[in-house]
Amino acid sequence: MSAVRPPLFRGRLHEISGNRSARVVSIILPVKNSARDLRSLLPRLLAQRTDRNVEIIAADSGSSDDTRDVLREYGATVLAIEPTDFDYGATRNVAARHAGGSVLVFVTTRSRPADNLWLANLVAPLDTDSRIAAVSSRVLPRLDADILTARDQLRVRVPGRSVSQISDWAAYHSLDPQSLRQFLSFPNVSAAIRADVFARIPFPHATFAEDLKWARKVLETGFKIQHEPSSTVLHSHNYSTVELLRRSFDDGGANFDVAGIRLDARDVVPIILSMVRDDWHYLERGWRLEPPELRQWQVRSILRRTAWSLGQWLGTNRVLLAGGLPAVIDAGRAVTLGNAGSGSLRAVFGDNLERASSDAPVEPDTMIDEVISAVIADWSALEKDPGPASAALDDERLDIALRRIAGSLGAWLGSFRHRLGGQLESELSLIDQVKRGLVTSEMTGYVPEQPWPNGRLPYPAPDDHETSITDGWQADTKAFTAALTAQEVELAALFSSASARDRQIMMLQNELYTKVAERDDIIRGLQSELHEKVAACNRVIHSLQQELHTAVGERDDIIRGLQSELRAKPGKTDPPLEDPDRRG
Repeated sequence: MSAVRPPLFRGRLHEISGNRSARVVSIILPVKNSARDLRSLLPRLLAQRTDRNVEIIAADSGSSDDTRDVLREYGATVLAIEPTDFDYGATRNVAARHAGGSVLVFVTTRSRPADNLWLANLVAPLDTDSRIAAVSSRVLPRLDADILTARDQLRVRVPGRSVSQISDWAAYHSLDPQSLRQFLSFPNVSAAIRADVFARIPFPHATFAEDLKWARKVLETGFKIQHEPSSTVLHSHNYSTVELLRRSFDDGGANFDVAGIRLDARDVVPIILSMVRDDWHYLERGWRLEPPELRQWQVRSILRRTAWSLGQWLGTNRVLLAGGLPAVIDAGRAVTLGNAGSGSLRAVFGDNLERASSDAPVEPDTMIDEVISAVIADWSALEKDPGPASAALDDERLDIALRRIAGSLGAWLGSFRHRLGGQLESELSLIDQVKRGLVTSEMTGYVPEQPWPNGRLPYPAPDDHETSITDGWQADTKAFTAALTAQEVELAALFSSASARDRQIMMLQNELYTKVAERDDIIRGLQSELHEKVAACNRVIHSLQQELHTAVGERDDIIRGLQSELRAKPGKTDPPLEDPDRRG
């Protein structure tokens, strides 16, 4: 990144604690064309209840909207970053160099504090233990998250408080790749880091997963990282299929670099089938969706899980790209043989690959729209014929959809078959590590030089404390692995239980909504009846009033006539008749 420039304009200190001399928290925001999000986020940041004062520092990488005006309005310091210099790690480092707080809080413009105690609860653990270098918030989906995005977000991590620390190096090195990846989890969409620690260990230069790579280095240096569920943010993205493929590719590359995770081509299709069946059960039983909405979401589930699985496979096997597009195409044929029942996928993939013309490249978004339309049409035709039971029908739907996807994927790759090397990389939004030779098949990740002593289990427990182990664990790797597997089983059970609970809650909510709607209908009906009866009563009263008014008029006419007759008779001395209404 180029030399650091002075700020475009310097902001002010926000004394939200009410104490001018209170400690300062520096909130770091990378931004670009974020005016709309900032108008929602910044008021929430400044409405926090905390004993700290706040400064906001934003690094803007070339906004063309009124992002900078909004930041100025809310008293933020704004730095200008060239768009070509943007880097997920280095850009945040530049902003941090301008910070004056003892704690750096990193958030994204898509994040939303769930309440006004988000900041206080996020920074509080740093006062309890000087070895805690960083704290991350619990991340829940935004209110605008779609059904599957929200579900995936809720399953990312157990919501309990946990403290990650390497206290047993033998146990740490025995972690399998998936457990290591979970152990290193540190989402910086909402995270607090000690400024003095960050000065020693800034984020690495990275186009993805700078937080994951930073967490590994900090933990291996001997610090702790806490996950604090009482500090909660809402954060999610409703990615398109192409965006999800690109993001999954980057995530897979980070998983390989940091944790050594590799996804075998033979596992891709079974993973897709397993995830899709689980989604379908969730959509039908949890949300009680019905056609045609159910069919739309079922197709989107297939596309989503296919994009994720292919992205992970490509990302964790990036070395394939060193052989250019032919190597990826050959590997793609292996993917379509992922299980015994998917042999037809290879033929469909290969046929479309061979027929595709490189003179007319297929646009990914167009391809996806065509897949959705074709699958819906195929399913509609299938449902018109009386056929197998529900389970078999679902399997047939899946087979139809996967064959459509395999054919479209073959056509897409085939349209680029003569464009070797970098073309596929740009299509998948790859980083330039492969070009620079930074990724090789021998990469297994960083191995620390010095162990950190003293017998603690380096795995975040799902409850509110750290888990201790005895010295015997250090020499008994098998026992440790068995215990770790048991914890994974327990976590899986927790996820399953949470999913079942969520489905039950949604069912109860749907029932409640139905009953509330029925009650409202009854109330509206009674109100309508009452309104009609009141109107009828008013009409009767009005009619009676008119009749009474007429009768009174007639009575008065009679009285006046009688009085006239009496006055007309000579010598009559009788008093005039009294008005009946005036008698006692």
